[in-house]
Amino acid sequence: MFGLELKSFADIRQYRKALIQAAKYGKKLGVLEIWLVLFIETVDEKNRQQFEADYTDNKTGVIVHPVFVQTGKA
Repeated sequence: MFGLELKSFADIRQYRKALIQAAKYGKKLGVLEIWLVLFIETVDEKNRQQFEADYTDNKTGVIVHPVFVQTGKA
């Protein structure tokens, strides 16, 4: 089994909240890893590298794998 959380990227504050929320959801599902899919209009390579870094939640131990899905034109 695996977990998947879907969100729209709004800003950095909401992104950080989404990481924690996804980790809690993963814990609830009983998985060790969860993918956080973030829809965004456009994203450059620098921001993709920065924000697609895996996050390990200290409270749950769940690893969150954030992935951007670009919805606009490149």
